[in-house]
Amino acid sequence: MPQHARYVEGLRNNRVSIKFERSDLLLSKKLLRNPYDGKSYDLPVYDRNEGKSHSFYFGPNILDSIERVFVKRNSSEAKRYGLAKSTAPTTAIWRFRDPQQFFRKPKKKRNKKSSTVKKPKRKDYYPFKSEFATGGRLLSHAGDFAIVTKISSVSISSQLFLLIIGMCNGSTSEASSQIAKEASEAWQREIFRAEQLYSALKVSDGFLLDSELPSELKADAAVSQEVEQILFQRVINWMGIPNIPFSRKRGRPKSRPDIIKGKYIEIKIALDRVSITGRTIAVVAGYSANTDLASLTLLELVSILAELQELEEAEDEDLLLAFLDALDPDWQTNVFEEEENYQSLEDPYTVLNISQDANTDEIKKAYRNLARQVHPDTSGLPDWIFKQINRAYESLEHEAKDE
Repeated sequence: MPQHARYVEGLRNNRVSIKFERSDLLLSKKLLRNPYDGKSYDLPVYDRNEGKSHSFYFGPNILDSIERVFVKRNSSEAKRYGLAKSTAPTTAIWRFRDPQQFFRKPKKKRNKKSSTVKKPKRKDYYPFKSEFATGGRLLSHAGDFAIVTKISSVSISSQLFLLIIGMCNGSTSEASSQIAKEASEAWQREIFRAEQLYSALKVSDGFLLDSELPSELKADAAVSQEVEQILFQRVINWMGIPNIPFSRKRGRPKSRPDIIKGKYIEIKIALDRVSITGRTIAVVAGYSANTDLASLTLLELVSILAELQELEEAEDEDLLLAFLDALDPDWQTNVFEEEENYQSLEDPYTVLNISQDANTDEIKKAYRNLARQVHPDTSGLPDWIFKQINRAYESLEHEAKDE
């Protein structure tokens, strides 16, 4: 039975990345205005830093142009979408993303003199946040999008990779080619699904209720998980293991999820696929019990991860990491690539988990304990969490000196 790799003995933290070429659809618009500097840009934007080629472009892709959000019943958005009379406290909808979200907020200028020679900065034709700047070689245009090709990668378990090599008569190159082919085709299916969803939104006043969205327009699993499942089935067939179909009585669910619980986190792994759902089962990091993990942003999920690390709840931490891996295999790279994209919502005392009447020794002790627990070299957590703790301590230390 397929399971998430994190819960298969021997596969944890043991992955192989295979590069492959795939196509993508970049949003193509004229004169999209940057809300921070008032400048307008044609999408996709030509990246002159490539130098050698005159056909490399970057910008938001078709998946970036769509978002799934939760609308509160009494909010202005609920009235806008006709959901004010909904009986549920929140309603999940799909809609087009506000294009202003694509642009990165400029850093504040500091009036500090420096004798060192500064490196030249990228010019203003690079206006997007890193998570909304997919690049590729331009092939052609189609409707609202520019078709590009790019090099990407897919991750599979090393044990499965060895089995595929055996299936390919010991040829590593042939095994890599087969994996790359499956990954490229899986991405094509994902792009086709995104095109269908984009078209459905265009004819539905720009939003669709999640509950009314056809199942074929919802992703069953991440692309890398889909590829691994296909390859797993291929190896089973090659080994001659019979694939006996399951039969169930009418009215029963097609699959029963495996439920794995920790102290704070619960995840459900579907037995017939590798997708994962999850929720909190106790108050953690300020989030109440029964909070759907899918309703949280990646930054909010990582804030929970940091608290679980601090609490030394290894089982819950592992469960949340499994959910994050299923949500986005490259979540650490994509979300925390630039520190400027993170804006802390907590004061220094909250970050260090101490009361506001803590003395200097208590502040220093809390800082040392927490810094040791979340240090990126030993915890595996993004380094911005460690930097945030340092900033909080420096802020309180500075306040103490001023007094």
